[in-house]
Amino acid sequence: MTHTLFVPDLQFRITGFYSAFDVQWNSSFTFLGESHNFWEIVTVLSGEVEIVEDGRIYQLGGGQMICHAPNEFHRIKSAGGTDPHVLIMSFAHEGQLPEKLGTGIFHLSTPLLEEYR
Repeated sequence: MTHTLFVPDLQFRITGFYSAFDVQWNSSFTFLGESHNFWEIVTVLSGEVEIVEDGRIYQLGGGQMICHAPNEFHRIKSAGGTDPHVLIMSFAHEGQLPEKLGTGIFHLSTPLLEEYR
């Protein structure tokens, strides 16, 4: 399932950022997985990754993003023989986030991707 990233009309507030990473992995990178009680956003700037969330498998390429919901087990690895460049950010919030935020892949427009970098 894919979605176009949108700006929601819902009211929520980011209450804390836990981490932000700008990483370049080699083609053999594999992370065996984790779950945690906060949201995590993975954005692929270039290359490809495979992400597994609770048994669902996603292939992401440059300009695509996925959001891991709290307490959702997920793992990630390089894919397609590429050395992916990835941004990862985790955060806490108050209020209602968009229902579809934790489902599927989001495609970022070029202007939005440039702003996010």
